[in-house]
Order: sequence, then C-alpha cells, then structure tokens
Amino acid sequence: MRPALTICFFTLTIVFAAHAQSPGDTASSTPPQSATAQQPNAPSNPDNSAQQPDTPITLKHRPNTPDAPQPKSDDARAACPAGNGKPCAILGGRVYYSDALGLSQHNKSWAAAATSTSMLLAMGLLTAATIADIETTQSCIRSGTCKEGNPFMGQSRAQAYSVSMSVNAFAFWAAAEQKRHGHGAVPFFILWTATAMHAAMAAHNSGLNSK
Repeated sequence: MRPALTICFFTLTIVFAAHAQSPGDTASSTPPQSATAQQPNAPSNPDNSAQQPDTPITLKHRPNTPDAPQPKSDDARAACPAGNGKPCAILGGRVYYSDALGLSQHNKSWAAAATSTSMLLAMGLLTAATIADIETTQSCIRSGTCKEGNPFMGQSRAQAYSVSMSVNAFAFWAAAEQKRHGHGAVPFFILWTATAMHAAMAAHNSGLNSK
C-alpha cells in the first residue's frame, strides 16, 4: 500500500510540475519580434532624412552713422581774414564785405530769386515809398499847393499808379533775373536808390501840404 501511495505522489508531482512550467515554456518558445518590425517606417529616400530644414538668416540692424565732417579748404577758412571793410588779398587788394543778404548766390529759377529775403525786402520798401509819393502828391494837388512835374505820371491818381507800379514791376523782374545769376548787388542798389527817391519826394510833398 505504501509503495502505491508513493508512486501516486510522485506521479501527481510530475504532472503539476509540467503544468506549472508550460506557460513559461510557451513564452520562452515564442520567438522575439525582430527589431525591424518594432521601428517606425523609415523614409524611402535616405538622402531626404539627412537634409535639415533651412535656417532663416537674420540680418543684424546696423545703425546709420553720421558722415564724418569734411574739413574746410584753406581758401574758405582764410579767404579774407581781416574781416569786413578791410583789404582782401584774394580780391586783389579790394575791400571785402560779407554777403549777408546772399546777393551773389545763384538761384535755380527766377521765382526762387524773386522770393529771396533781399528781393522781397527791396520790393516791399520800394512799393511802400511809391505809394507814399503818389498819395502825398495827390493830396497837394487837391489842395492846390503843387502839381505833378512828371508828364508821364499825369495829374490823376489812376495814371500815377498805373505808370509807377508798371515801372516798379519791370525793375523788380530785372533785379530778380540778375539775382538768379548771382549778380544781385547792383539791381538791389538800384531798387534801394529808387526807394530813397520816392521817400524823399513823399517828404517834400508832405512839407508842401503843411503850408
């Protein structure tokens, strides 16, 4: 009886041992998957995979630097070192006067010359002196203390204005034209001379009116 029990015990032990090892044997018997199957699909063209996306080029901003100052020439620095009203060697010993009004400067057009400060100042004063001359003349003509001595001006206000302003307009046009070419000193002097003459006549007429 004891040998039979012993044989049954060993038989059951072998069966349970075989049943317990079967899952491990099954897992060990399963071949491992290949590494190729586990990797994601690789691109078909190996050259494309090696290419990297283009990196944008960033240009650095370079601040604008001012131009270096240019040295003045010796003639510009020491053209007439003695100053205004003094003889100047570069002018052949003639007296030097600075061109504060820009009468010797060239202009691109007649309009630019006519609207310069010197021309507008001269024409404005000439017009004011002309009006003063005409009005004081007409005043003394009405009072009977004087009469117009210039036959072109006549005795009427309309004729005096038409003739005087036409002459002033032509003188201003000629002066601005000369100023455009850098020769404005002489025309400017002529305009100022005419202004002084009209102002003197206006003062003379006022003296006649006061009598």
